[in-house]
Amino acid sequence: MKKVLWGFIGTMLLAHGICLSAQDETMDVPKSRPHDSYSVTLQGVYDYSGTFAHQGGVDLAGHMPFNPYFEADAGFEFMGPKTLAGTFVARPKFPVAVGELFLEGAVHLRAFKTSDIANFSMAASFGYRMDYVSVQLGVQSMTFFDLLKEFGDGRTTLSEPINLVFKLAFNVRPSTSPWNISFGGGNFTLYQYERFYYPIFFLGGHYDCSDHITVRAEVDFKPSGMFNMTTHFNEITARAGLTYNF
Repeated sequence: MKKVLWGFIGTMLLAHGICLSAQDETMDVPKSRPHDSYSVTLQGVYDYSGTFAHQGGVDLAGHMPFNPYFEADAGFEFMGPKTLAGTFVARPKFPVAVGELFLEGAVHLRAFKTSDIANFSMAASFGYRMDYVSVQLGVQSMTFFDLLKEFGDGRTTLSEPINLVFKLAFNVRPSTSPWNISFGGGNFTLYQYERFYYPIFFLGGHYDCSDHITVRAEVDFKPSGMFNMTTHFNEITARAGLTYNF
């Protein structure tokens, strides 16, 4: 855990140095981050868990702000030959005097090749976000099915029609700042949706090299059995990569 956290700090310091060395004297350093820019993010991923031990992969994400009142996100993650995940999120937004309210609908599929099991989730939530804080609460429906069975009467499934989804996140600087650090917890990310008693704690940061290039890194930590008497380490994931802002 300590090595991963020091790696996160080192990545952000390295990003700062790379960005400074890449900027010439006439280049304007971005003073703020626009909320309305389309973007694509590519990151390398390292994951260690009690189930799969060490594995690496890549993830690709897109942010699509169609107008001030509606945006969408899509993400795809490939973790070696063992895990594959994809998510699509639609988000109507309602600006208020301070910050904005939003609704969020998501569909998520995560497949585990080694066990031939897949998890399909549909989630709906309501949230509020401003410069320093974001809070979200809703419900999801989860279905687990066996990839070796046909999609029909012979398929083995396990359905959980109602699960809680939640997330609470904080920024150390205003959300439009050219660099920021965020932290918090919840039971879902763009690449995984869990039951409410499997929270995912995260620490992340970004640094804008220019109006178009952003360097980012993040660490996710997931204990097991958070709300019972058997809490212990389960999984830690580290990501680092670049975002291109159009």
